[in-house]
Formats: sequence, C-alpha cells, structure tokens
Amino acid sequence: MRLLKAKRSKESDNAAKFVAEFLNHLQEKGLSKESRFQIRFHLLEDATKSMAESRLMQKNLSKISFILYFSQEPPRVNMIEETYYMLRGILVDRIQDSRWPVREKATAAFCTFYKVDDPNESKPSHQPDTLIHHHLLAIPHSTHSNFLRLGNKACILRNITANGETLSVIIDRTRDTDVHVRNEAYTVLANNTTIGDEEDENLAIGLTHPRNLSLYQRNMIIRNILCDHDNPSRVSARNLLFKWAETIKVGAAQEHSKNPLENSNLVQLLSLFELRLNEHLPQGIMMLLKANTGIIQSLSSPSNHDWSLLSPAVALILRVFVYGISSLRSTLDVALPDVTDVASTLKKILSNLVKAVHAENTQAPYLDDKARALLRDKVEGIEFVAMELFKLVMYLDYSDENGRREMSELIYDILQHDHLPEALVAPSVTLLSVLERNFIPAQIPDISVYFESPKP
Repeated sequence: MRLLKAKRSKESDNAAKFVAEFLNHLQEKGLSKESRFQIRFHLLEDATKSMAESRLMQKNLSKISFILYFSQEPPRVNMIEETYYMLRGILVDRIQDSRWPVREKATAAFCTFYKVDDPNESKPSHQPDTLIHHHLLAIPHSTHSNFLRLGNKACILRNITANGETLSVIIDRTRDTDVHVRNEAYTVLANNTTIGDEEDENLAIGLTHPRNLSLYQRNMIIRNILCDHDNPSRVSARNLLFKWAETIKVGAAQEHSKNPLENSNLVQLLSLFELRLNEHLPQGIMMLLKANTGIIQSLSSPSNHDWSLLSPAVALILRVFVYGISSLRSTLDVALPDVTDVASTLKKILSNLVKAVHAENTQAPYLDDKARALLRDKVEGIEFVAMELFKLVMYLDYSDENGRREMSELIYDILQHDHLPEALVAPSVTLLSVLERNFIPAQIPDISVYFESPKP
C-alpha cells in the first residue's frame, strides 16, 4: 500500500496492478465472503477517499491506475453507496484526462459501472447519471474537443453492453463522421446478431438480428452499410451484411418452394425490407451475389425458376443479376429466356395485375383494414414484379421477328388502355423505343437484298 502512495512511476503502476490482481486472486481462492468483502472494500475505500481528497489527483497516476484497473470487472460484493458514487464520479472526471491511456481505461471502467447500474433506481439529485445519460446519449451531440478527437466514442462502443436501451445509439453511430467509431458500431452489431455456438448448432437470434430490428432500423443500417466507402469501417460494414445473410434462417420456420431461389438466404433477407422504397438494396444484392456463386449458377439457368411465378424479391434479384452481366452478351443470352417466352410471361403478369386492381376497387369498401391492406400488398407486389421485368427485358435479344412482334403488340396494348397503373407507362414507352431501335438493324439485310437484287 505504500507503493500506491508513491509518485508517478512505472514501479508504482505495476504495484497498483499487482494489488488489484491479488484482490481478485483472493476472491477466487475460497476466502469467506466476509473476508473477501473486508479486504477488497477497505483497500478500495482507502484508495478512493485518498484520491478524492488529494490535490495531486491528476498527477498521481499510480492511484488512478489502481482504481481504474480494479473496476474493470463488476464488483461481486455490495459497496457502500457513498464510495460507489465517489468512485464513479472520479471516473467521469478521468474521461476528460489529458492522457489517452487514462481516458481509455476510465471509459472502459465507466462502461463496467453502467453494466451494474440499475437503470430504474431513483437517484438523489447529487448523484451523477448513469453512462447512458451521461455520455452514451451525448455521443451525437458532444462538442467537447477531447471527447470527439481522442477516441472516447469508439472506446464506449467497444465496451458497452448492447441492449434495448443502447441499441438505438449504437445504430446511430453507423453514420458517424469518425471512421473508427463506425467500425466499432458495425462490429458491435455483428457480434450481437446471434447467440450461442454455431459449431454446436445451438444458435438463436440475437438483439441485432434483422428479424429483431424494426423496419426503420434495418433500412438505416443497410443504407449506412452500402454508403460507407472508408476502411476499416467498410470492411466491418460488409461483414455485418454477410453475417445477416448467413444467419437469416436461424430460428425461422423452414418453407420449401418450387423455385430454388425462394429458399435462398438472400430472398429470406430481402423479405424483411420494403423493396419498393429502398433504393440501396440493388447494390447490396450485387455484393451478396458476388460472394455467393451458388446463387449465380442458379440465376444463370432459366429452367431453375418459373418466370410466371416470380415473387417481388426474386424479380429484383433477377433484374440486378442481369444488370451485373449486361456487358457479357454470351452469358446474358444463356441466362435469359427467349423474347416470346418473356412476352407471354409478362402478359400473364399484367393480366393478373388487372384482376387484382379490379378486385381491390370492387371489394375494398366492404373489407376491414387488415383485409384491405393485404389486398393492397398483393396489388403492389404484382406491380413491382411487372416493373422489374420491364427493366429486365431491355437486355433481351430482339433479333427474332416473332418475339419482337409479340412484345410490340403487348406494349401497344398497354399504352392504349387505362386499366394498368400509370407507373407502367414510362417503362412501356422506353421499351417501345428499344424495340424500334432493334427493328432497324433487323431489317437492314432485307433492305440490302432488295437493293442489290437485279432489276427487271
């Protein structure tokens, strides 16, 4: 204990750490609960009071090291309330210390206090708030130069426990201006995606599993993941996305579909998002496709999926896949069916859309809110599939005259009638211009033969 009162030096720091380790050793070695309490409490009480009363508190690193090191793990015995809040108050002060090692230890120790604080306890006015109110919620709003410049935010994220109270703040830090803070936030989210051991097949969904998050939280995270282009946060962000895709089926009922894509992890993950409103999803799909050759092989064979029974998620995946290989004409020709087949499929989908719109207009006034919402979802789902197919058919080979004619008739029929949503008008006009551009090269050989043939 005399070494603890020595001036700042390497020896005094080592002595402080030794005392802390010795106390932990005594706790683990069968001493009675009363003996452990007396040894640990009296040493901590003495060091805390002497530090609080000392005018050299900021310079005496040995005492600071002792208390910070001692408080790295939650206390296993009850502590007198006055001493507890005195120690925690010192840690609050040490978070703003001029020395980074002290700030880092103080922040980690303060996070330990937060783990054992009772968030529902009624504190007298003189007691400081818990970490969640004192610093964690202050992260987005802090203007203190040390707090922002010297890594306290990243240290808090590295040490804080993810729970319902801290989750929203952790998610908010995925858009922090500091790349290291974003890196820690993504790492925390990935580490809490599942609970249990994957090797023992004893996995359960964790706090940050996509099925446990709200739609708003999922959209915010996916947007920040795909907009992050700085290392090392970019790597952590993509690891989180891959972790979501790998564990999406954990704890979920297994459903089997005739379409292999419907059973894939990617489709299961996309089912948790609002496909119509999330403009960042195609980029994430392409990223996951590049990392999963099995899905690409399935997409490369049109026989693996029935184009007339496409779900919104599968339609989006197919369109993104076609965009990704659009420069590879040979691969594209193999992956896509004939124009005639696609035109026939598109005609069936549009016919189903007309029926769904008619059913909504006639039945909606007599349905309750839940049934009306289901009917609206059905209409929007079919419309979304049609929109994705319109984007996809731009890349078809229209050299076949029969297929080109059938597609042209379908487009003219759409433009001449009012029974389809207005959202399909613009892609129909675009597709019509594509057909016209393909018509001219297709007719050039016939025109050339006509002019080159001998005149009578």
